[in-house]
Amino acid sequence: MIENETFSGIFPGYPANSSVWVYNSSNPLSSDQLEMLNRKLDYFVQNWKSHGSPLKADFSLFKNQFVIFIVHPDSIASGCSIDGSVHLLKSLEAEFQTEFLNNAIVPIQLNDNTIINIPFLEAKKEVKLGKIGLDAKVYNLAVRNLEEFRSSFQINLVDSFLKNSLPV
Repeated sequence: MIENETFSGIFPGYPANSSVWVYNSSNPLSSDQLEMLNRKLDYFVQNWKSHGSPLKADFSLFKNQFVIFIVHPDSIASGCSIDGSVHLLKSLEAEFQTEFLNNAIVPIQLNDNTIINIPFLEAKKEVKLGKIGLDAKVYNLAVRNLEEFRSSFQINLVDSFLKNSLPV
């Protein structure tokens, strides 16, 4: 059985109400891709602004496929600044041969710690058929702040939005 991971140590120095955005790569990234992505994201957050004011922001790359942005509550990320992060990831999709913005893909961690990216409707079907075990973990990309990220980024399948697909 997979234990839930602890995310309490991520983004030290940022309070629980810091804004968080999580994006999932549709496939795992290679070490070369991660190195290049790390450089590009570092440059981006160092220069990320909202209405001309620098944002106190950071990012993390997790499990070779998740990009996590955080903005301190002392900074206000406007719609335009958030759009900037989305445009950046969209521009990197072709370069990295992946999708970062496909919300129809559900990342699920299986019992062997493998993460699969599966379309939502297919995930529901696989769960209903018992092909995805009840001990699987689902990554919740809808977290909005650091507190939610730490408590519910990785959740048990039986507690996720897929619970209605569980075999009866």
